[in-house]
Parts: sequence; C-alpha cells; structure tokens
Amino acid sequence: MVHIVTGDKNSGKTTKIKNLYAAHGGDGFISNKIIQNGIFYGYQLTRLSSGESIDFIYENKYAPVHWEDTLKNIRFTFYRPAFDTAYHWMHAIIRNEDSPIYIDEVGKLELNKQGFYEMIKDVVNSNKEIYIALRELYLVQFLEAFTITEYAIIKVS
Repeated sequence: MVHIVTGDKNSGKTTKIKNLYAAHGGDGFISNKIIQNGIFYGYQLTRLSSGESIDFIYENKYAPVHWEDTLKNIRFTFYRPAFDTAYHWMHAIIRNEDSPIYIDEVGKLELNKQGFYEMIKDVVNSNKEIYIALRELYLVQFLEAFTITEYAIIKVS
C-alpha cells in the first residue's frame, strides 16, 4: 500500500515521516532542513535507520563552491552525488526486504522524470508498504505519473 503524506510547504510532512518511522520501523530517508543563524540554506538527506547524511540541496546563492556535479533550477542547486547515495540506500532497503519504506520528499523533479523518478518506480513496484511525502498541489500529478490507484492519504497541516 502506498501512503501519501501530504500538506502545504512547511506543514510538517518530514516530522510526520519521522514519527511514522519511529512507530513502524522500516527504513528510508528524510530531507532535513539546513538552517544556520536563522537562515535557510537547503536540505540534507538522512537515512532513517543509520542517521547517515549527505548534503543534498542548497539555495543557489548558498551552494558550496566545491560542488561540481550539480543540477540547478531557478531557486535550488541539487548535488547529484546525493541522488546516487539515495539510490544506493534504497536498493539496499529493497534487497534487505525492509518495510515500510519512507521517501521524503517528491516534487517537480520527479514529476519531470528526473531526480528520484526511477527509484520511486522501483519502490512502487516492490509491493512493499510505502510512505511518500509530497506537497498537496502535486498529488494528482504524482498518482498519474506513477500509475498509483490504491493509496491512502495522510494529510498534515
């Protein structure tokens, strides 16, 4: 079953994923905000079972200068090696038959067949219990893009 944790920006989706993991176990990753001195810089990916983290996304103006392999959009710089790390984690999770699986957060990249698109297809096709966080405005597109017909909505606000 696919459980979709949805809400607006800054509504508590990541916190909900953390709480679900604490209650049900399994494995996956979350996107933790990087905030220093009250300034939002970006996100780190953190694997739930190990706490291992990797810098993932930065606001363009704060992107580390040593990042050479990146993908950029109008607002953010994405560190491509972080995608590779997440793929490595997720394939290990699927192989180990961990369940439920958690993915935080799906967005425009995936709906444009980039970012975690292929990984999400693999996870959905694994027939495991899945919790995926995404903004409410992407819900219909997400269901269509990944051909999901059986799902439950967990709305946070």
